[in-house]
Amino acid sequence: MVNMGVEARLLNHFSARIEGAHYTMEGNDNWARPGSFAQQRNHSFLSKNWEGNFQVIYYLKPYAGDYFRRSKWEPYVGLGVGLTSYNPSKTLNGETYFLRDLPTEPNKEYGTTALIIPVTGGVKFKINDFTNVNLELGYRYTNTDYLDDVSGVYADLSNESLTLQDLANPKDLIPTVNVDAYNKLVPGAPRGNDSNRDTYLFIMLKAEVYLPKKIFSK
Repeated sequence: MVNMGVEARLLNHFSARIEGAHYTMEGNDNWARPGSFAQQRNHSFLSKNWEGNFQVIYYLKPYAGDYFRRSKWEPYVGLGVGLTSYNPSKTLNGETYFLRDLPTEPNKEYGTTALIIPVTGGVKFKINDFTNVNLELGYRYTNTDYLDDVSGVYADLSNESLTLQDLANPKDLIPTVNVDAYNKLVPGAPRGNDSNRDTYLFIMLKAEVYLPKKIFSK
């Protein structure tokens, strides 16, 4: 993940932040417990995404007025709004397939971006007069359930190519490890859980450098 942003202190406890990030999202049912339903389901995906957000940050300690007088550590929380791109893909037999336009589920349709609500919590540690190191957790709520292309039910692809069948329902690409799961993974059965929207979490270590007000003046 690569993240860059600008933050401006506005009031005694508040600041405004604008950030942009490039990150990779990945999931694989092979990581599930051996013999579990999820392992037999055998879904996997990879998505390289862009994110942009605006947040209002609240500092639990009041601002001292001058940056160099700040506390040695400053806990904070934040809330905002933003957008993320997403384009889930799957690799099969050495070839990468982008899943958005494939009929992996009946009547599936989703866009290229999703609205996000970032919720942030962290601590800034003062290194010197002009530098901080931040340890931060960033949780993202989204308005889509298709970050991984999995949400609804399995499509009936019996008349389609074997490649498309394996992309939509890859249960046959591994040995049978859960007979009950194998028998339930059929057209019309749940492929995901469309009652919930997708979320994701960042754990970040950031470097922060103070920019004087006159840095851009002649």
